[in-house]
Amino acid sequence: MKIHKYQIPIINSFNILLPVTAVILSFQMKNNNAFIWVIVDEIEPPIPRNFRLVGTGHNIDFLIAQYIGTIQDDIFVWHLFEEKLI
Repeated sequence: MKIHKYQIPIINSFNILLPVTAVILSFQMKNNNAFIWVIVDEIEPPIPRNFRLVGTGHNIDFLIAQYIGTIQDDIFVWHLFEEKLI
């Protein structure tokens, strides 16, 4: 297993290809870009995992999600969630 870094786009909804067992460690800003750091088993095949980025004060229009973390990007504050299947 290794720790990998993935850049997070500042958009409402997006997918990242990660193994199902990947563990997200951190969500932070680095050099004015948003990233997650993830423990990845490189032997496992990646699958699309769905994420939502929500600004403070914005509506959350999804119900089943796991909170990942919060970052401050200049005057904006973003909250990252991973959508979960029921």
